[in-house]
Amino acid sequence: MMFVPASAFTGGERRSAYSAFRSCRNHHVWRRPSSGAPASSRLSAPLRMLATSSRASSKTHSLGVYTTEGMVQATGRFLMVKLEQLESQTASGIVITSATKERPSRGTVVSVGEGAMHPNAAIRVPMPVKVGDTVAFVSFGGTDVKFDDEEHTFVTIDDVLCVVNRRSAEDVSACQPLFDRILVRVDKPKEERSVGGIFVAGKDAGEETLAGEVVAMGPGRFQVNGEYEPMPFKLGETVMFRKYAGSELKIGGKEYLAVRAADVMVKWQSPKA
Repeated sequence: MMFVPASAFTGGERRSAYSAFRSCRNHHVWRRPSSGAPASSRLSAPLRMLATSSRASSKTHSLGVYTTEGMVQATGRFLMVKLEQLESQTASGIVITSATKERPSRGTVVSVGEGAMHPNAAIRVPMPVKVGDTVAFVSFGGTDVKFDDEEHTFVTIDDVLCVVNRRSAEDVSACQPLFDRILVRVDKPKEERSVGGIFVAGKDAGEETLAGEVVAMGPGRFQVNGEYEPMPFKLGETVMFRKYAGSELKIGGKEYLAVRAADVMVKWQSPKA
């Protein structure tokens, strides 16, 4: 059992603790637990509340095998993300498909670095995410750690595909791309039925998946003058990009690709139906 000196608490905390102990005095503080119950179950509700408050006010955390004094702080281009369990459909409505070219992951940002210096100027590139944001990111390159016994990962801002807006989970606005990434709605090639009744993809199916409609895009690359380079695309345009470029996402039952502007080879305006 850990002893916490009274000096470790503020005046308000000491008054709250005293009130809790007075409440405990008027209740059954100890009770006989059921067989196999943990020792903590012997505490009454007021004491359990006090113990929880004491743990929450603790300034130490665990990062893997290390103990930290105070909250950890990501640095540079890194951010620490608390991982969420991937399912066929996430709580926010975004489905991470199994056929991704770069398999994405998802989680909540708990610490953000100050940003890296621009490679061509004495200016720091701002981090376009904040603590509490939900982000989707590519899994390759992340460093997984356990923070306070929960799964987290460190990724760079370049690995983040988009910020997820939970309030519009079933709409494309649920995913806001970062920097020079664009969100493209792709149409899978139609399958053809063979003589034997087996569905097969067309001969050029691989090529047909290299184009799609631009439905969302980031602000562009961050320039040496402190502004974002305008994106050379418009919403509704069709773009063709390099093979194997991008990461797949499914939003509201439709498939999308998060593609970097540098991977787009050509654009055009498709005729209206």
